[in-house]
This record gives sequence, C-alpha cells and structure tokens, in this order.
Amino acid sequence: MSPLVDIYESTGAGWDMGSHLAALLSLSNITIWLHTGYNVILFHAALQAVPQEVLEAATVDGAGPIRTAFAIKARMIMGAVSVATLFTVVGAMQLFAEPLLLKSRATSIDSTWTPNMFIYQTAFDKHDFGYAAATALIFAVFIGALSWGVTKFGSKVES
Repeated sequence: MSPLVDIYESTGAGWDMGSHLAALLSLSNITIWLHTGYNVILFHAALQAVPQEVLEAATVDGAGPIRTAFAIKARMIMGAVSVATLFTVVGAMQLFAEPLLLKSRATSIDSTWTPNMFIYQTAFDKHDFGYAAATALIFAVFIGALSWGVTKFGSKVES
C-alpha cells in the first residue's frame, strides 16, 4: 500500500482505498503532479527573464531577499502565473484518463464522475450521439467562458 496509509491505519482507523474520499485524493495527487512539472518550468523561465538591473537596484535601495521576492519578482512573473493558471484550469476540465485509471480500484468512480466521462458514456455506451454532442458543445462553451474569465482576471492582476 502506502506509507501514509500504514501510518493512518496504525492509529486504529481504517482506510478504504475504494471510497469516494480516497478516489478524490488520489485523483488530486495525480493531477497536481501532472501539472507541477510544466508550471515549474514556466515559472523558472519567467524568473530567468527578470532583469538583473532591477534586482540590483532593489538591493542597492535596501530591499532584502524576501522583499525582493514579493515586491519585484512576484509582480514581474504575473504573466507566467496567468498562463499557468489558464493551462491548469483547462487541464482540470480535460480529466478523462486519470479517473479511468482509478476506476478499477475505486468503486465510487462511475461514468459520470467528470464531464468528459459522462459525454463518452452517453455517446459510446448509450449510443445517444445527439445528447453527447450537445453536452460536449455546452461543456466547450463553459470551458471557453472559464478560460476567458481566467484570462481577464489575470490581465487585471497583471496591470
């Protein structure tokens, strides 16, 4: 199993690997690690683009490392933060393979756990292609609106 589950069970509590909570935590763990690598690369590249002259000027003005990190670097990488947030939100809307991986172990995951699984099940299990297409279109409009909102919010934070 897992060292964390072993520690939890050593307290006398039981852990059901097929429960809804366990499935949700496992899915969260998978998706967090799925997006973390890309976001780290994005943030690293943004931090490398911060001009050295600005950092030197902050140091000359008496700013310490913490003040430089929050007042200068964090503000200068807001564009990268906006892009990472947008990609993470869109990636979260695309969950399909991850719940299918966990479905064999977690009995609480059914075909309607994510919108993509529902669309797939409606189209290919129930053979209701019209309903699946309409649902997919509504979901695409929702993702588009959500992406637009994240972009607008990111541009306000950036300015």
